[in-house]
Amino acid sequence: MKLDPRSDISQFVTFMVNQEIFGVLIHAVEEIITLPDKITPVPRAPYYFSGMINLRGEVISVIDLRNRFHMPAAVPTNMTRILIVSVNGVKVGMIVDAVTRVLPINSKDVRPPPAIVSRSESSYIFGSVRQNEGVLLLIDTDLLIDPAELVLHNHIPKDDKKTNLAHPLQVSKTYRERILIGFRLNQDYYALDINYVEEIIEMPKITLVPEMADKIEGIFYQRDQALPILRLGRRFLLPDIAYTEDTSVLIVNDDRLMMGLIVDQITEVFHVLENDIVPPPPNISGRSAEQLDGIIKIKRNDHTEVIMALNLPSLLTEDEQAHLQQLRDELNDIEDETSEEETHSEIISILKFKVGEETFAVRVLEINEITTIQKMVRVPKAPPFVKGVINLRGDVITIIEMATFFGNQPLPVSEKTRIIIIEVNDQKAGFQVDQILGIDHVPYNLFEKPVGINRQYNEFVEGIGRTSEKGEIVILIDTPETLSQAEFYDGDIEPALLESP
Repeated sequence: MKLDPRSDISQFVTFMVNQEIFGVLIHAVEEIITLPDKITPVPRAPYYFSGMINLRGEVISVIDLRNRFHMPAAVPTNMTRILIVSVNGVKVGMIVDAVTRVLPINSKDVRPPPAIVSRSESSYIFGSVRQNEGVLLLIDTDLLIDPAELVLHNHIPKDDKKTNLAHPLQVSKTYRERILIGFRLNQDYYALDINYVEEIIEMPKITLVPEMADKIEGIFYQRDQALPILRLGRRFLLPDIAYTEDTSVLIVNDDRLMMGLIVDQITEVFHVLENDIVPPPPNISGRSAEQLDGIIKIKRNDHTEVIMALNLPSLLTEDEQAHLQQLRDELNDIEDETSEEETHSEIISILKFKVGEETFAVRVLEINEITTIQKMVRVPKAPPFVKGVINLRGDVITIIEMATFFGNQPLPVSEKTRIIIIEVNDQKAGFQVDQILGIDHVPYNLFEKPVGINRQYNEFVEGIGRTSEKGEIVILIDTPETLSQAEFYDGDIEPALLESP
């Protein structure tokens, strides 16, 4: 099962296997369970089959994705999970290292998998999506197992299933798991089911709506949509606290209304069993109880923390839902007020990053992946900006320290240092940068060809522009020219990128 045929946006459950990120279509996932006490092996099964489990009376074959992907074995942890998925109509369990989140993906963003995984034995990987943290590989569950190997699932006669499962396949801990996003409001802790959360963003620019000031904080624009935004703490009569760099907005959708919820801080992602969410105490009743899914108790060292699990569909009354939906419809029907020039400008996706105190960007389409600092092999007589080469899954990649390339003093390597793997015209290189800032979608005509810049640098700077409300200056790099200059380096690096602002 690949993409959702009913929509341009498909929801994927993402998970980790050997530090790599994978995703399967949410419609293929029936449930997520903890690793059972016992998995019964099956003689002469394919190398990646771990065995079978009894899930509430149903026999399910289980495969180990580390073995399936030819990755090294690992000892299970408390994060290890089994995804129960549909493979050609048959339920199969997949052992993964950890489940991360549910992610909406636009079909336009899905690209063919990297060449290294496109060979025939990896045909179950049908696409890839570039992200800040690397490349997400998308799996077609229907191609994950050879249909002939699924016969294994039916080798036990029905009578044997009834009589022989009680002892060898007894499973005591296979409860349905829920994943929730945890956050703080003032000094209290709450959580929301991840299925309601489309994405998490920093505080956007908010436009006030005077006639609805008593109900909402205002509206904001996300991907050309006007969305209402609420300060969630006010719904619970909590005192406001000042916005900080930790303030976040959850973009949520309950199939009736999409909106933003302002929270003071995202705390963590909770993986809890369904029976760990208990009903609220009797003293919480009426409207307050309706807004709660239940209460979660999390043990933290020597104390127990109480988290309120919210019920999104009940946060707003029917009247409030109707008012906000009407407001959203009216706003999205209004003609865009952007200038004609900007309206007709190509929208490009850029990845912003820091080198020293300056903000730079490259086009997202030119990024192969982003990785942390790795062991490098020094290259004798290489230019000073070449840190060395790394072996990245069979590819030898030259790493360019961008600060030195720009003629500036490099900062010490820190936990924020990253390598951006660029691929342009079949040429690959890694850009070592000080910090990844995030992805923006901006009109290309915001960038202007620079003036007052040394001619040497004018060649690799595609444009300079202001891309945010804060007025930050972003330098868009001409990556083909940058790679060309690095390749034909003549030993001359002039100091100072900018001669004048």
